[in-house]
Amino acid sequence: MQNNLINTNEELENLDGIIKNCGITKIGLDLEGESNLHRYGIHICLVQLRVEDKIYLVDPVTIKDISSLKSIFEDEKICKVMFCAEFDVKLLKHSSGIKLRNIYDVQAGFKLLGYAKLGLENIVSEVLNVDNSHKLKKQKSDWNKRPLSDDQLKYAENDVKYLFELENYLNKNLTDEQKDILRSKNIQLEKCDIREKKNPYLQIKGSGNLNYQQKNVLKYLYNARDIIARKIDFPPFWVIKNEDLIKLAVKKNISADSLLKNISIPKRAAPLIDLIYEAFKKAENEYSKKTSRIK
Repeated sequence: MQNNLINTNEELENLDGIIKNCGITKIGLDLEGESNLHRYGIHICLVQLRVEDKIYLVDPVTIKDISSLKSIFEDEKICKVMFCAEFDVKLLKHSSGIKLRNIYDVQAGFKLLGYAKLGLENIVSEVLNVDNSHKLKKQKSDWNKRPLSDDQLKYAENDVKYLFELENYLNKNLTDEQKDILRSKNIQLEKCDIREKKNPYLQIKGSGNLNYQQKNVLKYLYNARDIIARKIDFPPFWVIKNEDLIKLAVKKNISADSLLKNISIPKRAAPLIDLIYEAFKKAENEYSKKTSRIK
């Protein structure tokens, strides 16, 4: 199956024209993206499309703007055949404001058929008798780096290569009742979105064991870490580990120098470490004001 790497605006416009002008009613779709894994924030790193018998790998890291695909992705007349679609739906909506329409989630269909092993490799092997054991595990590799390796490109290609065949199998084997259930699930997928967690610092393991004052310190430390991570484009957990945040929340009145000695902090974050020291002061001031009002 032919593979085309799209890394210029002109190539992307040509692809857009192919899909819109050739009466395409179905595309295979997958994304490679990440959330605070190698960089700060949520990023789309690669868009994989199967259009008839061709595969296109769209590089948003190089192109920057993939908004020309918006009309295709939101076109209800074009079915988007996907596998485990929820994260990709959220990723497109959060990063590009694109709301996918007419989704067909293959994995959800095989779940309805009672398959126990729901990984793409397992299903392709069992249903299509294709040996996917050679497929390298690249899901957690750094998809932000360029150029992408041959192994990464092969991995990305395989994510959409067999989607149409799996969809055909489901259409033949699902009962009418199961098809109705799947249709309902696919409609619900369109509504998926990334929601900001309330008080995310309280989601950190060990935060439940802290007293009120320590939780207040943790809140300011968490926010300071986030600011540093955004400024240096690092995942927050690379700046200061969660377990270290808990230790620091318990140990107040620590100097910046002592902080650097007690925990591991990347060199790029060191010039901004005063933000952590300021977080201690803000937490202490807030706590003092509240306790004084009580008195």
